[in-house]
Amino acid sequence: VAGPMGAGFGLDRVLASSGPVVVAAAGSGVSGVRAALGVLADAGRAVRLLVGVRTEAELIFASEINDLRAHGVLVEVVESRP
Repeated sequence: VAGPMGAGFGLDRVLASSGPVVVAAAGSGVSGVRAALGVLADAGRAVRLLVGVRTEAELIFASEINDLRAHGVLVEVVESRP
């Protein structure tokens, strides 16, 4: 597990690796990983997205998250105030 380091990350390294990919994002942080998740899923990688929100009603990018699900991304919404 690595946090933000300020230099970004290369998808080529992730695509070259094996095994499932797990990504955690909260709130508007989902915007930064949406495209990468689609690329990984389209490449046939097993991808899981953990999305943190206060309540499911506050989930933003809901339609984009459903698009990711349609591409095979396993999405789990985690609420801090269910």
